[in-house]
Amino acid sequence: MPKFLSAKVIEKAVKNLSESAARGRFFEFLILKRALEISESNSVVFAEGNPAYKQAINELGLVTVEDETKSAESSSRNYINVFDTKDSTHGYRSKRFISNGPNTTVGGTAWQPIVQIDQSRPRKVCLVERYVDHISKFLLLKNGDKPSFYAFAIWYYRHVDIENLVDSNMLNFTEVVVSLAKHTDLSFGFTNEEKSVLFDVSNVFYDTVASLDLSALQNKIAISNDYLPSIPEVLIDTKLDSDHVAPPVFSTSGPYQKVYFGAPGSGKSRRLSLDSKSMKVFRTTFHPDSEYAGFVGVYKPFVSGKDITYAFVPQIFTKAYVYAWKHPRELVCLAIDEINRGNCAQIFGDLFQLLDRNEIGFSEYALLADADLVAYLEENITNTADYTALTGGIDQLKLPPNLYLYATMNTSDQSLFPMDSAFKRRWDWEYVPIDYTDANQFTIVLSNDYTYKWGNFIECVNRFIVELTGSEDKQLGNRFVNPNDKVVTLSMFKSKVLYYLWSEIYKNESDKATNIFVYQPADAPDIELFSFSRLYEKRSDETPLDLEILPSFMRQLGLEPTRL
Repeated sequence: MPKFLSAKVIEKAVKNLSESAARGRFFEFLILKRALEISESNSVVFAEGNPAYKQAINELGLVTVEDETKSAESSSRNYINVFDTKDSTHGYRSKRFISNGPNTTVGGTAWQPIVQIDQSRPRKVCLVERYVDHISKFLLLKNGDKPSFYAFAIWYYRHVDIENLVDSNMLNFTEVVVSLAKHTDLSFGFTNEEKSVLFDVSNVFYDTVASLDLSALQNKIAISNDYLPSIPEVLIDTKLDSDHVAPPVFSTSGPYQKVYFGAPGSGKSRRLSLDSKSMKVFRTTFHPDSEYAGFVGVYKPFVSGKDITYAFVPQIFTKAYVYAWKHPRELVCLAIDEINRGNCAQIFGDLFQLLDRNEIGFSEYALLADADLVAYLEENITNTADYTALTGGIDQLKLPPNLYLYATMNTSDQSLFPMDSAFKRRWDWEYVPIDYTDANQFTIVLSNDYTYKWGNFIECVNRFIVELTGSEDKQLGNRFVNPNDKVVTLSMFKSKVLYYLWSEIYKNESDKATNIFVYQPADAPDIELFSFSRLYEKRSDETPLDLEILPSFMRQLGLEPTRL
């Protein structure tokens, strides 16, 4: 007959583990240990496609519900980190948790003393030499009791038929627990040093189940609703810590990360400014030399008399982050112009992990902050009780739901660094189309006799660009030029508009049928190609060639001058 642990005994184990000093990342470490043992290897692929990795996650975190599925499925909460039940989601994780990959799960500088991620595809993770020297500080809080190894064994076997592990000669439930602990030890390959560092192996928890008899076993799987914390409907209903700190009310609505993209000059920055009009905005621009330190913060020297001191200087991300936590009722926007001109992987670093948001807007996964950043947070986060309750500690980072990241991206830019698909899918993308009606507010003035509507010009030229390139990326936007007086002068037209068209699209196009840089000289019967530099040449009598070439150029496009 099948034998399963009852909800009553599993609930006791959950209470011990969730109230212990184990940090949330204790869970990821155990997944790694179990996956290595399953694969019988010293390295393992952290990806859903690896059966060992998926089996380890299911064994340690799968929410099991026999016939009452509302708790798990209606909230898309299929997994739980039992060591992290005091966070804003009570430890629950969605289906996509299992496919986040090593950079999100065990990546970042904080994990480096514990694991190494190789550069193969798919990437493999292994434990580094003498990782045991670091796991206590990394996986356990300074204060509090270690999780009981017996409680962990009960959790590990919460949905497993243990009939084959229970000897018929066993007289009480404590003997069952001892048997489960032995099998758990074998399943993870713990060394004695690991066990003593990470777990309480005394009889403290053991004694709490000593009064139970074999009725603590039953013939069907326990319903998870009966032993797991309820999934919070809204944040305000969540009891966050032992002091029941009332959470702050955050102003929030999605999407939380958005990229405005389109042709150059289509009004992306203007759209961003309009959408963030009611927000406190922190603005930056990415470029090829942008890096993590310039985005988050860095130690800098300061001279005071004869002394040189060093202090952490926060940069734009940290300023926006701290402001958002200090002002939960205020919407905050971190605006990034030209996001694709910088190396996003290098600039964001392990902050990439924070871009996954849960259903109430917090980062799905916490990130361990560097020591210098922790010191800055301790000094500048005023509502520390709320912060630690919602993030899991002052050394943890989570984006709050009132902090938005908006960015602009020119589709025509040839990025120096690729933006990978994993990064892209964590953003919403809003295309900003070209507004030809807006463009016709502007007038191209070559001379008093030759004036043209800017909107008519770009609409005509854009058709040729799309026909030649097969793409809309290089088109001219309605605000490609944006003079205050609405007049596109001859100088501006040449130096900005025609230079862009020449250098980005037409300079290598030698066919008159596809190159728009053509005109008909007054003294020649046929049209000729002209290069950009000819617009700055003069005849022998010092007459500029531009006003000879450009009216004909416009005529070849099918554009005739309008009256001023």
